[in-house]
Amino acid sequence: MSAADTPDQLALFGAEAAVVVRRSARARRLSLRVFPHGLVEVVAPQRAAERSIYRFVSDHQAWIQRARREFGASPQARMVDPPAEIGLAAVGEAWVVAYGEGTRRLRAVPGADGGSIRLTGPADPVWRVQQLRRWLQQRGRAVLEPWLAQVAFETGLAYRGVTVRRQRSRWGSCSARHDISLNCALLFLEPALVRHVLVHELAHTRHLNHGPAFWRLVGRLAPDFEAAERELRAAWRSVPAWVNHDPM
Repeated sequence: MSAADTPDQLALFGAEAAVVVRRSARARRLSLRVFPHGLVEVVAPQRAAERSIYRFVSDHQAWIQRARREFGASPQARMVDPPAEIGLAAVGEAWVVAYGEGTRRLRAVPGADGGSIRLTGPADPVWRVQQLRRWLQQRGRAVLEPWLAQVAFETGLAYRGVTVRRQRSRWGSCSARHDISLNCALLFLEPALVRHVLVHELAHTRHLNHGPAFWRLVGRLAPDFEAAERELRAAWRSVPAWVNHDPM
């Protein structure tokens, strides 16, 4: 989240609705997004009145309920708590997380097919989630950077640099200078889908749009790309809520 965005966790309508508000200096109007976990995010201008946000959400209840049904999400609030386990399908890892008091420290001990994470510090769920997000980005760099290099070698598509971040709405992106940005949330997807995203972004080093030439190139490199693109539209369901939302 950029410095221009201010997280403003606001539980609307009591415990029956999991709605959070994110105030953004870039926002010019109120907008809604429903996540696969059933959580609803309202993006609001910095000066938007709370009563206006309440009314906006109330006026869109039918749309919210329809979107939740499409995701198969419960209409009840799902609290975002620090996880007890982090499963990374992309690399077949399961990390058991334990919490304790003491000096602020996150210690990750690799093991067979994952490992254990011991996080000590304040018993603040927001702080704990923030530390785990940092660990997730580190794990993402360790996994995704060499994976991208390997796929680039296999496809003959070169890029200039790569960053791994925690993006809220994109799996990846490629700049005009061939710098690729990847979402650490890719670690929650199956390996075939991760590889497809890497191919997709590498193809943008040749074509910076989604025109016919771009899709022809993707089709040559990944013949099953149409099915993969369809799967990606629903793949956010695989990303745990704590990755993008703070505990309430």
